[in-house]
Amino acid sequence: MAAGIQLDKIFLVDSEYGRHCLDAIAELRRRFGAGIHMTGGMSNVSFGLPNRRLLNDAFLILAIEAGADSGIIDPTVVNVQQALAADRTTRPFQLALDVFTGADENYRAYMKAYRAGEFTPSAS
Repeated sequence: MAAGIQLDKIFLVDSEYGRHCLDAIAELRRRFGAGIHMTGGMSNVSFGLPNRRLLNDAFLILAIEAGADSGIIDPTVVNVQQALAADRTTRPFQLALDVFTGADENYRAYMKAYRAGEFTPSAS
C-alpha cells in the first residue's frame, strides 16, 4: 500500500497511447492507401474518465481524420453523425482533443476542467 492506496486500485496509463494509435493509423494509410482497412475499439480510449462520450467522439473524429475507415462502437451509445457534427470550437471538445494529441499530459487540464464543472451535460 502506497500513500494509503491499495496497489490493485492503481492504474498506470501511458498518455501517449492515443497519439501512438493515431500516428500508426496515419502511417498505415500513407503506406498502403485505400488497399488496407483499419478498425479498432473506438470507445476503449476513454479509460473510464468522466465524460466518456465526449472523449470517444473526439477520438473517433481524430481516427477518421488519420485514416481509419471503420470502428468498433456501441451503437446504442455512439451516434456517429452526432460525433462528426460536434462543435470543435468548444472548450470541452478542445480539452478532449488535447487528451489524444498529447497536448494535455496525464489529462491534467481535462480533469481540472471537469472538477471545476466546466463540462455541460451535453458534453458527457
